[in-house]
Amino acid sequence: MSRIITLTTDFGDKDYYVGAIKGIVYSINPLASIVDISHQIKFGDIGEASFVIKAAYKCFPKGTIHLVVVDPGVGSDRRIVIVKSNDYYFVAPDNGVLSYAIDQLKDIKIFEVTNKKYFLKNISHTFHGRDIFAPVVAYLAKGVAAKEFGEKIDNLVVSSIKKVYKKDQTLIGEVVYIDKFGNLITNFTPHDLSSLRNIYVRINNCEMFQINSFYAQSKIGSLLAIWGSYGYLEISVNQGNAEKYLNAKKGDIVSIRESK
Repeated sequence: MSRIITLTTDFGDKDYYVGAIKGIVYSINPLASIVDISHQIKFGDIGEASFVIKAAYKCFPKGTIHLVVVDPGVGSDRRIVIVKSNDYYFVAPDNGVLSYAIDQLKDIKIFEVTNKKYFLKNISHTFHGRDIFAPVVAYLAKGVAAKEFGEKIDNLVVSSIKKVYKKDQTLIGEVVYIDKFGNLITNFTPHDLSSLRNIYVRINNCEMFQINSFYAQSKIGSLLAIWGSYGYLEISVNQGNAEKYLNAKKGDIVSIRESK
């Protein structure tokens, strides 16, 4: 028996860290199947990792184990947890990195990982990804029950999810993620805009008066709004980079109202 294991980290691809995690997993469970989601999370950016895993986890078959190692508190007394839903497992530091995913899940069970039987013998204070997380997911993928790794607990560190709100007649949201193409992913959902017919989008003193169905509806180099694959409204530039175009950053305010 072996389940798929996904990896999401802020380790990048220069050093040996990702390879070491995979090596430990395969040493314990040679039948494991490992899929990389991303290793380019900004260093220590818990919110970014949370958003990425939320976007990706449903793409995998039921039973998949999602390992997230974005762990600025490594070596401290922060907990390590297994979160079991009806369809998936998540293994991560208890630092809010699962906040976006947890917001969607129901009937979860949480276990604190404490059973050293499933750790490597020598534990580094700086690389729990190799010494604790990797063997835990390897054994979990082999079929060891989540309860064997530690006691069930009833709480989890969860960061607040940025929600769209209304001020006067304007909906206020923000940029919550920027992808490698420079697309600005906002927190606006189709439901937020369902009552608006003609929209007026504003960000960093730039304006858009429609939501595109596809990029080529706008001229090359033009700023546009579009429903992206994440399921949120994105600010993009056709064959360009909206992040650079707008000198934008996460947290920038995006306002939407009905145009006259």
